[in-house]
Amino acid sequence: MEFPDYCGPHWIQDKPKWVPIPSVNIPCSNHCCTVNFIPLSLAYATTGHTFQGQSAGPEHTIPCIIVQPGTLNMECLCPSLFYMFISRGTMIGTPEDRSSSAIFFTTDELTRDRIQNLTKNQKGELCKKVKRESQWVKVLQRNKMKTFITRKIWCKTTKMKEETTRSKIEDTSWQKCNSINY
Repeated sequence: MEFPDYCGPHWIQDKPKWVPIPSVNIPCSNHCCTVNFIPLSLAYATTGHTFQGQSAGPEHTIPCIIVQPGTLNMECLCPSLFYMFISRGTMIGTPEDRSSSAIFFTTDELTRDRIQNLTKNQKGELCKKVKRESQWVKVLQRNKMKTFITRKIWCKTTKMKEETTRSKIEDTSWQKCNSINY
């Protein structure tokens, strides 16, 4: 099988990305026949956008995820996407046993600096989308509408007399309708 990212020992000199997957022979329980197959497992892939709101870990449907977060430039184009990835795993394993982690990464571009500065580009400047978002938040904050109704006014103007409340509760005529209420 050809694996484009394979960088281990060459099994076939002129095909460095090819890795042999030997077939397996397993006899049936009666030992009268055998099954010959290639032991491959079905795997699934999904984008980060479709994985939002889900978690990965031992107690979850998905035991672990393998993430290719892309380049720092990709992060600048899709702010917070990398954060979404790293927040999906419910455990990161221990220094002694990394295999117990619920999240794995497939890139050499993950450095401490990149993880600590998710909003900055390679020059150390704020990414354009992050800068625009910050400007938009400032505009919204400056143009907030003032609320004129205080709690006291709200409570005073929305109270009904006790007899009106009783009549509304006891009135069931609205329930006797042939149309569907949405």
